[in-house]
Amino acid sequence: MRKSERNLAVGVERSACILLSAAMFLAAAGCRGSGDGEPHVYSTWETLELDKCAAAWLLKRFIDKQATFKLYPVGTLEMDGTPFDTPSSEYRRSQSLSCYETVLQRHGVNDPRLAELGRLVRDIEVNYWTTTPAAPARNLNNRIQTIIQAGKPPAEALEESFVVFDEFWCEMLHVGGAAGAAPKK
Repeated sequence: MRKSERNLAVGVERSACILLSAAMFLAAAGCRGSGDGEPHVYSTWETLELDKCAAAWLLKRFIDKQATFKLYPVGTLEMDGTPFDTPSSEYRRSQSLSCYETVLQRHGVNDPRLAELGRLVRDIEVNYWTTTPAAPARNLNNRIQTIIQAGKPPAEALEESFVVFDEFWCEMLHVGGAAGAAPKK
């Protein structure tokens, strides 16, 4: 098999992995959505970081398949839809949970792989000053920061971050834990 054929096969496998896992999880989690075809708007400030990107990915892939995102200048108080990762929003970071983990908790999501991703996000966003983040957390953060710092408009960078989380999710499905982590014995 030529290299281009192998790359295509890997891409098809990843796409299938993402679609199948998201569809199964949406069905199991009782994904929000009225079936009305109307998008559900989630709003936040346009400053992106790992936790915000992870929370948006979680909302779109596992909580609300009709989710769309609006990004506003920092400090905007009146926003459309459901605000997240802003100081007064329902889905926000606290001293012990990341915004991503708050979304998991509020929706009663108990998938251990999504919880593990939440621990990695917390390592970067909440525990940063008290512990050294694990290698998988640092690697994930570096990939997201590369996208953010590329100078693209925030909405485009947010969408691009979803690809990183999709790849990370598929790796977690294949290894049974955090992508980049040592296999569990």
